[in-house]
Amino acid sequence: MNPQRTASRARHALAALLLAALLTALTPTPHANAQATLQPPDWVKPGMRLVYWTGTYTRQSSGTVFVPDPEGPIKDDQGNRWRIVHRGADRGGAELGPVAGMGYAVVDVVAVEGDRVVLDTRTLTVLNRRVHFTGRTATHHDLATGNGTWLDRDRLQRLQAGQLLPGEATGPYQLADGRPLPSVLFIRHTNTGHTIFDLATGAQASDLTRARVTPGKNAGPSGKLTDAKRETVGLAYLKSLRPIDLPWTNGSPPDWVARTPTLHYRGTRTVHTPGTPTIPQPTERLATLQHAANTYTLHTESSYDTLAGVRQLATTTPIATGPASVGGYWIDPNALNRLESNTRLDRDPVTGVTLSVGQAQRLPNGDTLLPIIEQGSHYQNVFAYSTTTGVLATIHQTAHLATGTITANLTLQNPPR
Repeated sequence: MNPQRTASRARHALAALLLAALLTALTPTPHANAQATLQPPDWVKPGMRLVYWTGTYTRQSSGTVFVPDPEGPIKDDQGNRWRIVHRGADRGGAELGPVAGMGYAVVDVVAVEGDRVVLDTRTLTVLNRRVHFTGRTATHHDLATGNGTWLDRDRLQRLQAGQLLPGEATGPYQLADGRPLPSVLFIRHTNTGHTIFDLATGAQASDLTRARVTPGKNAGPSGKLTDAKRETVGLAYLKSLRPIDLPWTNGSPPDWVARTPTLHYRGTRTVHTPGTPTIPQPTERLATLQHAANTYTLHTESSYDTLAGVRQLATTTPIATGPASVGGYWIDPNALNRLESNTRLDRDPVTGVTLSVGQAQRLPNGDTLLPIIEQGSHYQNVFAYSTTTGVLATIHQTAHLATGTITANLTLQNPPR
């Protein structure tokens, strides 16, 4: 078995599970007014970060339900009161099965322009309490709701005033980590779970969604076989909402960006496994420009690995670069030249990931590369930028896995002039 391919497949499988849980959670919610007239909450601006814990697991149905209760804490638009019951197939309540994958989804507001918002989502998996970087993706949505990541301002203010529409309910809630939220909006789904928004900020606070229902006979706690079904559940809940202070937030795209259709990176990818030969394999990344706005760009990043002499497309990922991006394809050179070497910029209180400026490197051609270092407990991403043009010039990535270490080193082959 090829250890390089096996490790890569495992990482991508976990990333797919976690990303599926998040994207299922961030579903759009309807509103009665025209979309063009809506505005987001005041905090939605470049540099804001939402960190979600995400996971998928199996349990016995029938899931979370609303039960009528005259003394219940949840109130709907008709004045009826309810309580939430986490109901499982057995009398003891919901019976959780093995966790298929868990980690964090780090959602950054990269850019806001016109009626659009650009989000960058990093997927971090947690294995044995070790944080691993497993991928990133960019999306762009209507600014008012961020595709369901937050409530629009009018709706939030109406709900804060206690005005409910049919199908809406408000009340207190306790998140999966035990934190209480005094006032939330419940969006109930009869067959798929529930979505919850924090009425203090309008941000989506939690989501529980059935991803799959599999019929079959399952043993309860007594060991007796039952006819209960088992379901695979995706869960996401908000751990943190805060601004990150990036020194380049007010920067603009360099002039070369709009006239450069492709950035071509080439280098090696190496799997270091104890007891096996270490052979660097060729790897490439092609960043193809899809859209250049006034303040941000969208590229499609195609990664190619060469295994046994055969060049293969490994992944294709949308990447956004903007005023508040980390690891994008450019940074305003004016902002780069104001940065000091060996300076910490940020430490995320949830994931523990730090962002810092490394030691500047003077090149023989007179240019200077300035590295921006993203450091997790078991990974490191180093993005080095030219202080002359602002282009991402080199990429160095290290992932420490249980079976060994994977490194990738790439250099830009067609630097802009």
